[in-house]
Amino acid sequence: MTRQELNAIVRGVVRQFERDTGRSLTARGLDAIVTPAVSHLDTIRRELDERTMTVPFLEGAVRTVLVNAGAIADERGESAISFYTVRESLKKECPHSCWSADDPAASPGTADQP
Repeated sequence: MTRQELNAIVRGVVRQFERDTGRSLTARGLDAIVTPAVSHLDTIRRELDERTMTVPFLEGAVRTVLVNAGAIADERGESAISFYTVRESLKKECPHSCWSADDPAASPGTADQP
């Protein structure tokens, strides 16, 4: 799987989530979902090829992250899902090993502030 393919899957789930909920995901929030998975693209591809993981499972994992991040944003009184709410969501429930809130590649950099 390439980063572009992963981006397409994640963006598709995000678009549907935004339509379903009326809630938006910041650009850095999107990065917080995609970036930790990039170092695991070979594993994701292998699992897809071996059929130990499916694209619908991957989409469901992204949706789980978004739903949990949305709940965290609600608790904080935030309207949008940010880098920080995605990170907190991943700490709460990591739906697949390719997403780890402790991944150094997922550092905030110029992330949106809580």
